[in-house]
Amino acid sequence: MGPFVDNAELLSGSYSASPDRQFTTTPWDVLQTLSSHAAYAAGCNDPLCSHYNSTAIADVVVRATFVIVCLGLGV
Repeated sequence: MGPFVDNAELLSGSYSASPDRQFTTTPWDVLQTLSSHAAYAAGCNDPLCSHYNSTAIADVVVRATFVIVCLGLGV
């Protein structure tokens, strides 16, 4: 969960020039290879969380055995 799960630009924050998606691996890229039942929800559309989608988060969490949250300083 979190806005950084599958967004290469947000994952690098302001510490990177312009990351080329073909050379960037996100947490979701790896996690979805571990299980055919993996699911994610960003929850927010950006690091400032200007739009929070609690329904998407709840839908994923209630079905989860464990949860990984990807947050950062991409502001």
